[in-house]
Amino acid sequence: WELADLVTVCKCIGGEAIAHICSNFARDYRFWSGGLPDLFLWNEEREECKLVEVKGPNDRLSHQQKAWLASLSKVFSVEVLKVNYAAASNR
Repeated sequence: WELADLVTVCKCIGGEAIAHICSNFARDYRFWSGGLPDLFLWNEEREECKLVEVKGPNDRLSHQQKAWLASLSKVFSVEVLKVNYAAASNR
């Protein structure tokens, strides 16, 4: 990553959200070190971002994932995306 890219991402996240994440790690790194959402999406023009946890048809959220989503929803837009696999078509 280039420095300019990291600055852009940090602007999208915002200081409050960065502080919130760092606070979680400082309080209990062992607990908070797992379960972060799968995707970080950002829109540079609007300086917005979203965190997305992706789950397959038989997947369930772990305790840590639920904790992260609850915590991050205070400072981020978060979403759980359920993926359904389409049946392969005959060619």
